[in-house]
Amino acid sequence: MVQDYEVKLITKEEIAPRIWSYRFAIPEGQTIDFTAGQYMLLKVEGNYRQYSIASSDTIHNSFDLIVETVDGGLGSNYLQHLPIGEVAHFKGPAGVFTLKDSTKNKIFLATGTGIAPVKSMIESYFSRESHNASITLLFGLKDRKNTYLFNEFKQLSVQNPNFHFRMCLSKEEQVVDLEEEYFRTGRVNAYLTELLAVEKEIVVSSEFYICGSKQAVDSLKEFVAQLGVPAEHIFFERFTI
Repeated sequence: MVQDYEVKLITKEEIAPRIWSYRFAIPEGQTIDFTAGQYMLLKVEGNYRQYSIASSDTIHNSFDLIVETVDGGLGSNYLQHLPIGEVAHFKGPAGVFTLKDSTKNKIFLATGTGIAPVKSMIESYFSRESHNASITLLFGLKDRKNTYLFNEFKQLSVQNPNFHFRMCLSKEEQVVDLEEEYFRTGRVNAYLTELLAVEKEIVVSSEFYICGSKQAVDSLKEFVAQLGVPAEHIFFERFTI
């Protein structure tokens, strides 16, 4: 149910150039109940800006956001300049881009800060008692200096053998000095093509969850549909600035 929240900023960190992680504490006496993949609406100067929750839905006393600070971005600039300990006003949670309750294998395609709801879904999934499906994440970023959340996903993969991820760096020509097991050059759809070559039946029968900019989502949706994945197994959300 959508509620109004007056929350306090308790941590903020620049985790990559212009990419910030924020944590907000829910006031004592309140909790937040949401489904992984949902978003909150930040109130700024009488306007609302939508930001997906990046933390697990098992956490009820706080929530995390991952936000890119963009020139002229009303919400992102407000958050970047919000001091620790200050209060912000949100409405939520809302949204239907959520993990389906099925036993199908799941493939997540995320670009940029579109990783926020995907991170929430994956962490929430592995917090359940039953999590036997194969989970694959392909995370598209520009280059190594813009890479973030690597350690978090690596730790999750060590703890859960059925979780596999690759960081796809579209502007890099080589990854020989990185942990090659987890990194690939090129775009997300290039590595998805590699997967098809060895696991076509598994890939085509999986559920797909896609999040990123409008251009990236539309391109990846079309690519996945052309593989023969039914439309009812493709779920997506485009982020806004």
